[in-house]
Amino acid sequence: MAPDTVRANADRLGVRISVCQLGLFGYDAFGERRAAHKLSDVPPELRRALDETADGGRLTCAAAWRLADERGLPRLLMGSAAETVGVRVCRCPLGCFD
Repeated sequence: MAPDTVRANADRLGVRISVCQLGLFGYDAFGERRAAHKLSDVPPELRRALDETADGGRLTCAAAWRLADERGLPRLLMGSAAETVGVRVCRCPLGCFD
């Protein structure tokens, strides 16, 4: 099912999308709005990949997933790495944020 269809059906059914895999939203039940947080350090090769993939300091959600998957990293860690280096994740495939 296409992501926009998932979002439309969730809206129609009154279902709230939560627990973003990149840790950017939906963690209210755990006492925090976000699970992503700044790390003490980001390895140079990951920092370089984020910088090269980001466009004007913005990285699409799909690109963040791809970077995580290619490197065998948890997506939550990728969200935190982006946060640490100042790259803003954008364009949620489900339309939860732009």
